[in-house]
Amino acid sequence: MRILVNKDLILEGIEKFCFYLLLFTIPFQTRKFIWAQNWPINEWTSIWFWGTDILILILLSVWIWSLFQNKKWFSFWRSDKFWIILGGLFWLWAGISLVSHLNYLSFYHWLKLAEIILFFLCLKDLADRKFLSEKVVILTLLTSGLFQSVLAISQFFKQSNLGLRILGESILSSTLAGVAKINLGGIKLIRAYGTFPHPSILAFFLSIIILFSLGYLIKTHLRQTKWLFSLFWLASSLFWLALFLTFSRTTIILAL
Repeated sequence: MRILVNKDLILEGIEKFCFYLLLFTIPFQTRKFIWAQNWPINEWTSIWFWGTDILILILLSVWIWSLFQNKKWFSFWRSDKFWIILGGLFWLWAGISLVSHLNYLSFYHWLKLAEIILFFLCLKDLADRKFLSEKVVILTLLTSGLFQSVLAISQFFKQSNLGLRILGESILSSTLAGVAKINLGGIKLIRAYGTFPHPSILAFFLSIIILFSLGYLIKTHLRQTKWLFSLFWLASSLFWLALFLTFSRTTIILAL
């Protein structure tokens, strides 16, 4: 018995899986050190290969393959030629300016720029085709926010990292220099990090998640389903608790 495989459905499935997984893993700092211009290693003068780069490259590869495989390239060109030309010219202009100080770091940033431009074009094409589900996008973001909230709360009450280095979690301790702390009654306590490099970045991320959750509540009328409504408020409570434990005053005030 022959099983018919629809290649288009497989490609679409891979695209969706990579995109939603990428959306969930945006806060992760998983990366591999490649090269440094100066020592000690500086964040901005080093080359890193990020875990999210793998997902982006897979997504872009499948997307480009799908465009040519299904002869969608011409319709994509007609609808988005302005952005394609603009992105291409900007990338070439950046490449020309690269010649004056050619080195590994400059070439790396040039490649990253190409990745960003292609990723933007990919997202625009997927959005134009209504390829992605708005509901799944929002729920993926909320799930990511919930994961970060639970992690951040656990870090604060444990007053150390949880050993999730594979996700890019920072090494945290109240005795380590460089770790963000707050002084409460003469006791130094570490602020919640999640998998972000600083509590203020986590606070900004959570404030966006809170806005998304409120918008989703209003739009979907969750009040009509009691258990979903209760689950939503439980998640929201964790978002707010994690936000307060970052002790990022500016972000908290803006969120309120």
